[in-house]
Amino acid sequence: MGENMNTNNQNVLNDNFNLSCNIPNFSQYKKDLIDYEFDKICMVRIETADTSIAFVGQDEYYLALKEVFENINYFLSLDKATKDLTIYFYDYKTFILASKREIDNTEFIMIMRELHNKFQHSSSKSVNITGSGSFALVINQKDMVHTAYNVLYENSHKQDNFIICDTKEYLENQNNLDAKIIEILKYALENDKIIPHYQGIIDNSTGKTIAYEALMRVVDEYGNIHMPYEFLDIAKKYKFFEKMTYSMITKVFNDFSDRKESISINVCINDLESKNFRDWLYNKIVKFNEPKRIIVELLESEDSNYGDTIIAFTKKLQSIGARIAIDDFGAGYSTFSRVVNVKPEIIKIDGSIIQNILKDENCLIIIKAIVYFAESLNAVIIAEFVENEDIYKIVQLNSINYSQGYLFSKPAAYEEIENDC
Repeated sequence: MGENMNTNNQNVLNDNFNLSCNIPNFSQYKKDLIDYEFDKICMVRIETADTSIAFVGQDEYYLALKEVFENINYFLSLDKATKDLTIYFYDYKTFILASKREIDNTEFIMIMRELHNKFQHSSSKSVNITGSGSFALVINQKDMVHTAYNVLYENSHKQDNFIICDTKEYLENQNNLDAKIIEILKYALENDKIIPHYQGIIDNSTGKTIAYEALMRVVDEYGNIHMPYEFLDIAKKYKFFEKMTYSMITKVFNDFSDRKESISINVCINDLESKNFRDWLYNKIVKFNEPKRIIVELLESEDSNYGDTIIAFTKKLQSIGARIAIDDFGAGYSTFSRVVNVKPEIIKIDGSIIQNILKDENCLIIIKAIVYFAESLNAVIIAEFVENEDIYKIVQLNSINYSQGYLFSKPAAYEEIENDC
């Protein structure tokens, strides 16, 4: 991911925090690296940073972050013999832990696991927010900070939030995995095995399926079906994803050309930087039977940029009847200001918020804020990951228009939904 905000705004956030908190910064880390010759670090990224800033503001977020740092320092001070580590502030959502004394790998990993178990989900007493963190441990490598940052980025779409990376095991295993997935992607492209699966979107007022989301699957030579979390990062890293997207969208449009429901296609914002792709997608939608049935669901990453080109293109699509949806709103990379600029017709609430709505009252606060925001934009809302009746009841009670999730249907091949028409 670059960052959710531009570089100047990020620098302001970093500077403001450094002025208000007595935590060593990255410049101090580089000096200490020379003095103490760190051979292992743990980088922690706060996944909920941008969401927290959007909802409570920069000042309140930093109050909560200071509290987290104080709690970690207190925890580390409980046993000086084994926990003599220093926190370094890297940027507004990332910090580094390093030891100024010799400590063996096993002990370091054990301490970091203790920290992970205690602070992966950390609530603030002074500010009503809960943070979620991902941990990357880097051991015996040259540029540890760069490696840790990349590891967190490459695993951002996966469930694993405690990653141990060392030259002997992690990199070898990662390279082997990359090579295996590359072969699967190559086979799939050469043999027309990029397959759409479809999941229904339900109108909460009628209970009827009014649209489907197209979800990419890859089939290998043995007939095994691979999910996006297995191949997405590697497909992007090795430049397979654009070709896969062309294949996917072509099949989806063919499947839904004569159906009555709307169809939502996932499009990475970074792909829209390509004029060739923009022209191709626009022509596909113009030629589609009813462009108004097309929903272009924008997928963001940390380095996504809603520049003038992207905003102009979304308006061009809207002018021919296609609708724009923002995916993973509330816990992804979107901010309110970026969404206002796009003016989408649809906002999809991030699934992690919906999943936790029964056990975390903060999720309900977030949902109410999103509903108010969407109504102000005249946008409708889709709740993702609606998995049971209890969640569905809360969704309905909070003026959410549509639902999607396993309560209604699992993603399925076209043949399995064909009779729904």
